[in-house]
Amino acid sequence: MYYDGDMSKTISYRYFYTVLFLFLLTACLIQCKPRQPETLRQLDPDNPKIAKEIREILAKDTPKVIVIGTGLCDNCKIVENAVEAFHKAHPEIPVTWMVYNHYEDRATFQYFLVTISPTTFFIDRENFIQTKLIG
Repeated sequence: MYYDGDMSKTISYRYFYTVLFLFLLTACLIQCKPRQPETLRQLDPDNPKIAKEIREILAKDTPKVIVIGTGLCDNCKIVENAVEAFHKAHPEIPVTWMVYNHYEDRATFQYFLVTISPTTFFIDRENFIQTKLIG
């Protein structure tokens, strides 16, 4: 953009881009906000619809973090790498971690109500989903 002596155009462009930036920032913050379930849902570690690897994790008496649906997109790779890096950096934290990316396992995805990848679940010792983060 060049200056043609009319500052009103420059101000209107600044105003437009400022409003656009604030709108996009708000949309991003709303999308990244953790989804709080209406009621806590308890997972059944004996349910045959769940993948065997996840049932083994749910059988443990520790808090769990399970990330489902990683591997295909850039966000998925970032989440997967962040979880693995945090787990390696803090082995003293008594949390069981798992990254599950078997897309052909539709039954597990449906059981966990995964519609957008990746979806991260924070699960307590009694297998209640405490938080579900989408994206």
